[in-house]
Amino acid sequence: MGSHSFIKKTRNGIDAETYPLYGSGSHFAANTCVDNGIKEFLKLLQFLQRELKDRNPDFNAPFRIHTDRLIDNGVEYKAVMMLNVESRWTRAMSMMLIDLKVAIAQCISLRSPA
Repeated sequence: MGSHSFIKKTRNGIDAETYPLYGSGSHFAANTCVDNGIKEFLKLLQFLQRELKDRNPDFNAPFRIHTDRLIDNGVEYKAVMMLNVESRWTRAMSMMLIDLKVAIAQCISLRSPA
């Protein structure tokens, strides 16, 4: 069994939907539950980036997020597994983690005394 990461949406304090961020180890193209979790994670990351931009107009994420894709110099990389090539999915995950790292660093700098 063990622990597994997920995103849980709530409405009015009641659990509404759960999106897993882990797979069963099955075929690469068959993890639609994980794909939905990744899409929700990207929505949250994009929201965080907008909030950081509102607080610091100089903040810019290294990669742009558009729905289920990350964009690097005009090249789109799908962050979902369905109908994707593993190397491009891996690149999208790397880009997502870099964006997250930059966002966390910005959060820390906003909390630090000036």
